[in-house]
Parts: sequence; C-alpha cells; structure tokens
Amino acid sequence: MKPLCILLFVLAAATVSAADAPKAASPAKVWTLIKETDLNTVTLTPQAEKRLGVVTVAVERKSVPRTRSFGGEVMVRAGNALIVTAPIAATVSGSLPQPGTLVKRGQALFKLIPILSPTERVNVATALSDAQSSVAGAKALLEAARITFARAERLVKAEAGSQRAVDDARAAVAVGEANLKAAETRVSTLASVLKDFEAGSITALPVTAPLDGLVMAVRTSGAQQVAAGAVLLEITALDPLWVRVPVYAGEANTLQPNAPAHVTRLGAKAGDVGVQAKPAIAPPSATALASTVDFYFELPNADARFRPGERVSVSLPLTTAETNLVVPWTAVLHDIHGGQWVYEQTAPQTFVRRRVTVERVAGKDAVLASGPGVGAKLVTGGAVELFGTELGTGK
Repeated sequence: MKPLCILLFVLAAATVSAADAPKAASPAKVWTLIKETDLNTVTLTPQAEKRLGVVTVAVERKSVPRTRSFGGEVMVRAGNALIVTAPIAATVSGSLPQPGTLVKRGQALFKLIPILSPTERVNVATALSDAQSSVAGAKALLEAARITFARAERLVKAEAGSQRAVDDARAAVAVGEANLKAAETRVSTLASVLKDFEAGSITALPVTAPLDGLVMAVRTSGAQQVAAGAVLLEITALDPLWVRVPVYAGEANTLQPNAPAHVTRLGAKAGDVGVQAKPAIAPPSATALASTVDFYFELPNADARFRPGERVSVSLPLTTAETNLVVPWTAVLHDIHGGQWVYEQTAPQTFVRRRVTVERVAGKDAVLASGPGVGAKLVTGGAVELFGTELGTGK
C-alpha cells in the first residue's frame, strides 16, 4: 500500500508542474489583409457629389497617332531680323538701347541731328527720289501679294488648294504691308529733312523701332557722327520663331512630312500641354557627319516664353498609328511620389482610386499603358476635390 501512495504522489506533482509551465510562442501571426480598393474608396452623399461638381467620362479604346520625341533648337525665323540705318548723315543724340532690350513697334529709341551742308542736301534729295521709287515698288509687291492671297482663299473654298498656301500668302501680305509702311516713313523723314535744309533750320529726327522684337546689336554710340546708310542697330522679331529639328536620315521617312509638331520646354511640369508648331518653308539643310536632315517648324511666341538658342523637346507624329486606352488628361492625378491615379465610379456616389500608367499625352488625352478597362467611368470634373478629400493633397 505504501509504494502505491508514493506513486500517486509523484504523478500528481508531475501533473501540476506541467500545467504551470509557460506555453511556447507561435512563430507567426496572421491577420485578415485589407484590400487596397477598400482603403481607396470614397463614398459621398448626393448633396456632396453635387457640390463637388463630379463629372465622369468612359474609358475609350481608339486609334492614336504615334509620336517620337526629338531635340530641337529655337532660332530666329528668316526675314525676322531688321537693320535700322541712318537715312542721312547725322549726329546721334540721346541714350541708345542696350543689346537684349525688348522694344515695341513705334517706340522712340534715340534721335539723329542732321548735318547741314550743300553736299548733304544733294544726298538727301537723291535719297528722297530713291525712297519714292521704293514706295512705288512696295505698293506693286503688296498688290501682287493680295492677289495671290485672294486666289489661295478661292482655291481652298473650292477644295483645290491647301491651307498652308493660304497661310503663306497671308504672311506675304503682312510683310508687304510692313515694307510699304517703312518705305513711306522713309519718304516722310527725308522730305522733312529736305524742307529743313531749304529753311536753314535743324530738326532732330526720332528713330523708332520698326517692329516688336529684341535689340540684337548696337553699331553706334551717343554723339557719334554717322554717314547716310550707316547701320545703327539690329532688331529681331521674336514672334514667330523657328524650331530646327535634326532627324536621323533613316528615320525621316517614318515621319509625317506636313503634320504639325508638339513643342515643350525642357523640364516642363506634368500637365504642360506645350505649343503646337506648324511646318515652315525653309531652305533645306543637313549635317553629313551626323547623317541628319533638318525639319523646320514655325513656333508661335506671342508671350515670349521661348528664346533664340533655347533647346526644346519636339514630338513629331509617325506615319503609323496604334490602338490604346485613352482617357482625358484631366482625369489623371499624381501623388507626392509621382504615382498616377484615377477615380473610377463603381456605384452611385461611390468612387475607387485606381492606379494607372500613362504612356504619353496626346493633346488633351492621356494614352494609358495600363489602367481600367473600356467603359469604366472615370472622374474628370471634381477629381482633384476627391483626391483632396481622401488624402488632403492635390494634383
């Protein structure tokens, strides 16, 4: 009986010791994961949706012309540089503009005080006769340019001509009008000087800017005596400019020759739509060592955002096209890490933020490499407000 009691005591002690021992820690813990779409879902009330002005557009799959980017150089358009000369022998009076100064057409730059002498009187009379001949020639050229312009417009209306010919003719008319006005101004100036010679008095002649542009060079200085016809300064118009795009000769036949180009500045921010430049008529040029040929485009520059010599990015359309997912560019949002997102409406007043990858921007559309499928409703109006509501940031 005694050995049996001892055995029962030992078994009871072992049981208590095993119960009091700590349990081993689990090597892993598993929770139920939350989907990304559950985190990025925004639900609005009908009143909130109306206040935000939410507008949706369906994703489309359509043919988009392919483009290729090249480096380009902004340059002065041929014929945009004018040289201001002295109409008669005179002394320069006043302070001259410095190179790089922007001037407006008709702006007074400095004055010329004529030098009175019998020889100069003869020179002025001769110059006046030449100027009057120039006026007659400018009128004839302007009339011919207007006839060409009218003919080009009639051909376009009859669908027998090109819009490019109309644009070129319109530019020729503008140049002719400017030349005629410059010739008439020269006649008026010389006639006034000749009248002063005959009266024996001296009247200072104001020198004004013939066009809006940039002073490129000044060839004289204050109080300097200059001869008739001496170059005083050079002014270059900055609107429009040209863009020269060197293209490898082997790729030239893959580009549309008469299609407009899309020009953007280097380092442009996301969403900068850039400027459209039309093909320009320019002398052909190429670089044999680099095996490149040059394409020229006319770049509008009314706001003076581009400068001669500036390097730009130029997108040229290819002759082929491809089918892609396309959404309005206004629907694409960017986070602080550069990630691209859109808001898809999955139910009434319910919007889910989804990732997209924008391959390129074509005009006002974004071409997607990946994103929601065709028919998905994406938010365009009010997308920034939804983004701010969810994350407290903007586009």
